Amino acid sequence: MTDLASLDLKNLLFRDAGEGIGVLTLNRAAKRNALDADTIEELVTFFTLLPRSGVRALVMRAEGDHFSAGLDLVEHHRENRRPEEFMHLCLRWHEAFNKIEYGGVPVIGALKGAVVGGGLELASAFHIRVADATTYFALPEGQRG
Repeated sequence: MTDLASLDLKNLLFRDAGEGIGVLTLNRAAKRNALDADTIEELVTFFTLLPRSGVRALVMRAEGDHFSAGLDLVEHHRENRRPEEFMHLCLRWHEAFNKIEYGGVPVIGALKGAVVGGGLELASAFHIRVADATTYFALPEGQRG
């Protein structure tokens, strides 16, 4: 059994809700829960350990008004990554999403506000998605050539 509460997470919060239920929270409300490289690494770490933790089902939610605005564009601009560096980051995103989808623990997404770009990709990896009345979905990448 892995103690998920002891993980050193900065952008995610985990709590044990009892009876085998865990709650994982995106905790970057000031950035509309945009996903930066650190958050992706925390997701990979968390979902690697989740199947051996004793958690039988996980609810994933977000602080603030929005579930996730997707890629943290400020970090993306600031880092000025070379194409191969960005490709490596994209592969890490896909690793995180694959661990969610195929990890064996049901993940229920509690969606609200923006579920955009990478946030929509993240939500798509969940097994069940529940959206409140404020939720909107967008994939702006499709509008760029």
